[in-house]
Amino acid sequence: MRERDLFARLRADRELIDQAAARLRHLAVQDEYRGQRYPEHAYGLASILDTISLGLTDIPDSIRTAAVRTARVLLDTDPHHGDGDGVE
Repeated sequence: MRERDLFARLRADRELIDQAAARLRHLAVQDEYRGQRYPEHAYGLASILDTISLGLTDIPDSIRTAAVRTARVLLDTDPHHGDGDGVE
């Protein structure tokens, strides 16, 4: 794979992971307004995604692939996961 293609893929993966982390935080805040408990679970996963995103160039491909897959599920963009009902 050419270097430019690799950087473009990493940039797209980072954006997707960052979007998923932001969505988790948003949903956690909404859940808190509705009186739901344990928002720290969503915040914790968002923090893990942030950490992966920041070190995306230094982590094994298997972890990057798993993070991207998780982000797609969280954002309802994974065609191989369920009915696309989301995390809400």
